[in-house]
Amino acid sequence: MGRLTHGKIAQLAGVSQATVSKALNGNADIGEATRKKILKIAEENGYFDQKKTARKSLGKHCRPYIAIVVPEIISLNFAKEATMLVRLLASADIDGRIYLSGFEEDEYNSTIENLLKSDYADGIISFSGTKPRKNVTVPFVCINQFGVDLPYNLVSSNIGGGIRTAIRHLTALGHERIGFIGETNTLMKEELFVSVMKESGLDPGSIYSNECRFEACGHNGILKMLDSQKLYPTALICAYDEIAYGAINELKLYGYSVPGDFSVIGMNDVAFSRVMDPGLTTVVLHSDVMCAEAVKLLCDSIHGEQGAAKHIEVQCDLTVRKSTSVPRKEIII
Repeated sequence: MGRLTHGKIAQLAGVSQATVSKALNGNADIGEATRKKILKIAEENGYFDQKKTARKSLGKHCRPYIAIVVPEIISLNFAKEATMLVRLLASADIDGRIYLSGFEEDEYNSTIENLLKSDYADGIISFSGTKPRKNVTVPFVCINQFGVDLPYNLVSSNIGGGIRTAIRHLTALGHERIGFIGETNTLMKEELFVSVMKESGLDPGSIYSNECRFEACGHNGILKMLDSQKLYPTALICAYDEIAYGAINELKLYGYSVPGDFSVIGMNDVAFSRVMDPGLTTVVLHSDVMCAEAVKLLCDSIHGEQGAAKHIEVQCDLTVRKSTSVPRKEIII
């Protein structure tokens, strides 16, 4: 057949070249059945062996190549972290390429398995807390907001400590009724919120999570709160800053003020949180520190300077701005 191109694979699979490119590059924007079909055709026709041969022919002239596996880059935080990793790797004379895995476990494992099968990644940095189904045979570092138990290098943030600091800040201001707004992909944050509320002797029952994402999640969370029959919370903690942005806008739409009627806290400290009206109080995860630690661990592994897997936990801080204050004695419903 000669050299196998994306075009030839597309002909064999009966799909477009763009779909083949997405499947081979780990893009989550195609169906799992289509991805498996394309990968099977590529493997049976020697595509991955061809890639290995081409890479080996470059020998010492080929810079190390690292795959950065991230669920998506629509959210500001993932986009910021992925871009930061590419720059940090480049400063270490290493090529970094972003692969989108989606949030589903099967999609994530397909992305990892494809990278291992192709054998042209010298290492992987992953943003998933899921343990890969197959044993990872290249240097592997996981960046995660939760201290999950993985047999690989792990850099995590103490998000539970960050939520605890946020709740302490609110209770110090006098808040006792504190709610939470999150979405499907932030259930672990919700669980941590409930746990910290209970240990603080507070009622964790004001949960307004929903299936939307970003600002829409904040909008719907406020609508869910306003539709509830019980006493409103005086403060809200949101799973990330975009949700907080949507929540604040929806509160304003209904005539409420922040922080006059409701205090609001976000997470991640993305750039726009500093220029919001009001400026957003937010939990800072220190993504820059996490990414730098991940690159250092990976470089140590590539150069054979590391033994057993390490777990580095980065502490969270709370940046206090104008979206939190003392609670009003009563909120007019």
